[in-house]
Amino acid sequence: KSFAGKIYDKFIRYIVTSGYIKQFIVFSQNEAKYYAALFSLDESLFKAEKLGIELKRVDFIEEYWEYVFKYFLDLTKIPRGSGNTKAVSDYCVNFAKERGLYVRQDELNNVVIKKSATDGNENKPGVIIQGHLDMVCQKTEDATIDFMKDGLDLFIDGDFVKAHGTTLGADNGIAVAMILAILESDE
Repeated sequence: KSFAGKIYDKFIRYIVTSGYIKQFIVFSQNEAKYYAALFSLDESLFKAEKLGIELKRVDFIEEYWEYVFKYFLDLTKIPRGSGNTKAVSDYCVNFAKERGLYVRQDELNNVVIKKSATDGNENKPGVIIQGHLDMVCQKTEDATIDFMKDGLDLFIDGDFVKAHGTTLGADNGIAVAMILAILESDE
């Protein structure tokens, strides 16, 4: 059984009002590829039925991709290896402040941003979305990047986003970008 399946079973007694399945992106060391989430639809439908909830399908790419990609590209310009997260933490704090959102930053550069529910959803349970701000810093032997002060050098190769001589920064930059896109949305 998958990890997600075990989590569903463990927390089945909690109230869940709906579920979502979206398209997703798989990132390898130096590239990203877009995939439709249809292959996991059967498992998602099974879990939704077991939980007695509606399964909602959202085209994340269509609805949020412009924002996700914008924020992801912003994040790749910020040096953010483990132990070097002040700048990316400040970026997230400024993002929240510019939008009038509640934000708290601690001495370890962890950031909590809260957004009020949209109209009609004020009495529904809140949602917590989490991602880590630092990235996996790996480079080729000939790469000259200094991960403490340099951003990444990305390029597009057909359907792929790649980085010159380094990891892409998608672990976990894409989660943070998705969170920022969701916070940006008025829906």
